[in-house]
Amino acid sequence: MPPTALMILVGGRPVPNFLTAQFLRPEIIAPIASHEAMRDGEAWSKHQPVLHRLATKVLDPMVVDAFSYEETHSAASSFFCQLPSANWIVNVTCATTVMSIAAYEVAKEKGLSCWYLDSDSRRVTVLRGAPPGGEVFRVSVSDYIEWYGRKIRPQALESPDEATRKLARRLASDATQTTLFRQSLVKAVSGRRVREQEASKIEIEVSPEGMGIILAAQEAGLVNEVLPLNNGRCQFVLLGAHSLDFLNGGWLEMYVWIVASETGLFAPDELCFSFKIPASGQENEIDFAAASAGTLLIAECKTDANPFKSSYLDKLTAIAGLIGGNFVGKMLVTNQTPDLTNSGVQGFFSQAEAKRVVVVTQNEFPNLATIIKKESGLEKNRPKYFRG
Repeated sequence: MPPTALMILVGGRPVPNFLTAQFLRPEIIAPIASHEAMRDGEAWSKHQPVLHRLATKVLDPMVVDAFSYEETHSAASSFFCQLPSANWIVNVTCATTVMSIAAYEVAKEKGLSCWYLDSDSRRVTVLRGAPPGGEVFRVSVSDYIEWYGRKIRPQALESPDEATRKLARRLASDATQTTLFRQSLVKAVSGRRVREQEASKIEIEVSPEGMGIILAAQEAGLVNEVLPLNNGRCQFVLLGAHSLDFLNGGWLEMYVWIVASETGLFAPDELCFSFKIPASGQENEIDFAAASAGTLLIAECKTDANPFKSSYLDKLTAIAGLIGGNFVGKMLVTNQTPDLTNSGVQGFFSQAEAKRVVVVTQNEFPNLATIIKKESGLEKNRPKYFRG
């Protein structure tokens, strides 16, 4: 059986080439790159490590003038002559118009399949030859992250039950009461080490609304032995570190995941929450991620009283740098409401814009599903910030 060979053009955003290589898993990738793409830090440096993970062999790029029809035509013809019996697919998406026309002409002359991928519409335009026999734009969160040589550690809770989802929705619905409950909980466990799978009896000051949160947490299996006391206090048993983490803010990660999953637009493996990617000896935690049309959206979820900190923006930017840089969409989601008259908060939003981070606050929660769809490229409107 002849080998599958993928000819790609390197000169722009890499995702269409990655998607095609992941879909085909070719034995051979033959890249044609512009001189500009071969410069340090430019397109080829982003393509090369990923392509080596997606194909058996990646040939050395043929380097051409991005605006020379003759040079690109000659390079494409030369690759074909090296493997005339291969099953060739030519992707003309990622370069100048001149390079694309030249590669297409070679495909037409040699009888090769030729594709153009439009990430905005998730369509493969078959310029000639056989169409793909499946969904080219399909990529899971884990597959996307593996493009960049990273592995993800499993989510803490992959399929939450309805009681846990109900609790997350309740905590998201009232920022004031949730913050008061969180502050009481943190104060009660201060100086104590709550271990995983180890029950801890605690007592906190709690409002009637906070008492409702505790009872919902009991229904979700996070606490038990709930005992209301006099003077607005309550005693209960906290069932391990996971329960503490969830009530202390982990619920927001799940809430964002719930909202995204209920849009019905994502496959289960296109959404993840609360996972880590090890890199350089560190565990880099991602609170939420959504994959769509070969792109990734990640979110940092914060419930502390002052989430408008530049360090959170820096963390998002650093993690995005490990898995695609500016091709990754970034959100900071918080259940707090900003004081836009505060100069520090104003500075935070200016930094968020400079770092291309979409900030979603409590008052925007009713529109969270629409925001996720937009930032994932699933709405007619493009994401707020250009990817690339």
